[in-house]
Amino acid sequence: MLSESLVENKSLKDFNSFRIESFARYYAEVNEENISSLNDFAKEKNLEIILLGGGTNVLFAKENLNALVLHFKDTQTINLDNDLLKVSASYPLAKIMSFATKESLANYEFLAGIPGTIGGAVCMNAGSSPKEKRYISDLFLRAKVFDFENSKFKILEKVDMDFAYRNSILQNKKYALLEVFLNAFQKDNSSLISENIKQIKMQKAKAQPDNSKNAGSIFKSVNGKSAGFYIEECGLKNFAIGDAVVSEKHANWILNSGMCKGRDVLNLISFIKEKVYEKFSITLETEIQIFGDKK
Repeated sequence: MLSESLVENKSLKDFNSFRIESFARYYAEVNEENISSLNDFAKEKNLEIILLGGGTNVLFAKENLNALVLHFKDTQTINLDNDLLKVSASYPLAKIMSFATKESLANYEFLAGIPGTIGGAVCMNAGSSPKEKRYISDLFLRAKVFDFENSKFKILEKVDMDFAYRNSILQNKKYALLEVFLNAFQKDNSSLISENIKQIKMQKAKAQPDNSKNAGSIFKSVNGKSAGFYIEECGLKNFAIGDAVVSEKHANWILNSGMCKGRDVLNLISFIKEKVYEKFSITLETEIQIFGDKK
């Protein structure tokens, strides 16, 4: 029953990598069997629907969200059928890397060190830097989704996805991603793949903060340069608002140094954008998903 799926006033602190305390008016673990009825409930209650996977690329800007949070977490499956890799949206990228190595699947190494799930990766077209130009869209073939507007399941082909740098059609919140179909035609030596993954992880470890309470890169790159370059040039490393602080190691990362509030992070984001625009006439765009920021 629907009533058994729903939890009221659910804390989301353990479901976002910032570890920011925020409460959802309603929360439910979602799957193909209950998503339609949950969608009907949200429409009836006039609730915003927030889709949550690994929670590594999100910011809850308010302490109380008048929303139904749908958490994809209970079904994690992966299957290789000839040259086709079929993965459930909630499957962690780290496990995909392990599977790809075991099966000697090439061209997946660039996903090494990226946190979260394949669903979130497809939603934001995750990948390497613009300079290296490797994205999840390079592997993507098609996806099974749920259409919230029409309350039905459908298949989206690559041409339907509107992939761009750190963007896809999924960010307009019309669809919930359920399954992803990826290209797995190219094979390589598993030892070489393992070594490539090791090198990529080592490079990222040198450049990225080890504070666990963060959401990774906050802003998209601009003109082929990391947003961190512009932020650092503005002298904003270690600048803080409340317990939200710009990382000393990488200026495009904001850390929760204690009991950070979502509004602290949001205000720091606004401050950074203002200072970068003043100095460079560049408007930074966030790549994280921000919820609860309606004026």
